[in-house]
Amino acid sequence: MPNAQHFSIGKSGVIIAETCLPIDPNDENHEHYYQAYGDRLEKAFMEAMEYVRETKESDYEWRNFPLYGLDPDKEKGPLKLALIDHDMRESAEWGLLGYDRLNRRGLIRCLPDAQARKVADTLSQLQPKKDADFSRAQEVFQERQDQIKKDKKLKEFYVSKGIQGQEELMSSSGNNSQQQSIIADINRVLRKRNAKSYLTLKGLRTVRLKYSFNNQPHALGPFDTDSNWHSVQSGYENLKLRGEIFDFSYRLKQELVPDPFGPSYPLRKTRVVAATITVQA
Repeated sequence: MPNAQHFSIGKSGVIIAETCLPIDPNDENHEHYYQAYGDRLEKAFMEAMEYVRETKESDYEWRNFPLYGLDPDKEKGPLKLALIDHDMRESAEWGLLGYDRLNRRGLIRCLPDAQARKVADTLSQLQPKKDADFSRAQEVFQERQDQIKKDKKLKEFYVSKGIQGQEELMSSSGNNSQQQSIIADINRVLRKRNAKSYLTLKGLRTVRLKYSFNNQPHALGPFDTDSNWHSVQSGYENLKLRGEIFDFSYRLKQELVPDPFGPSYPLRKTRVVAATITVQA
């Protein structure tokens, strides 16, 4: 964990300066490090499990527990993990098993097969507590195995498409304007990337796109403002069905529809106002 010092500037300015650690700045690469050096990181993984149990750190992601050191092949013996951005002390269960509603991945879903099994077996033996029930550990381990199999299919997808780097997607004649726009957005991101900073094709070609939907409620009351989001979602689904992208997932931001008739109006509901979509292209 990096050393840090707190500085006050004037009456209200605050700076926190942290020691610069030797960490790969590309978040996508740390998934690769976990997979490639799982055996040498096993001790660190088990320590991370105990750390999460004790602190209830709930946001376990590769980027928050990155590999410590820029060139692991020059190191000998066990490798270390750094502790970064640990301010989500909500639930040890979320930190170890994940929590989909808040997009918490959890330790088990980050690990290689052998180490994920070891952590799941260890957690399964613990007695449930009011604030720490790990009875889902084996279920989450199965989900991790399914994801590892899916990653193998992604590699097969790249081979079948002849993808070796930053090749842009080609829009087929059957694509509508929404699908053509999606492909253009993906290609724009791919063109800007520095391929040398990515260790895997998966990392290089995982693209995150953000959408905002600013529909306004009707003057006489709320109406379905999610149509723009459904159009975008349908565009991605069709591209996946036709094999033009491998897969996608999304995270939505929702808010209450403005209430034109006061808080007692019975048709109040939420609407999608923004979406972050992660595409494996």
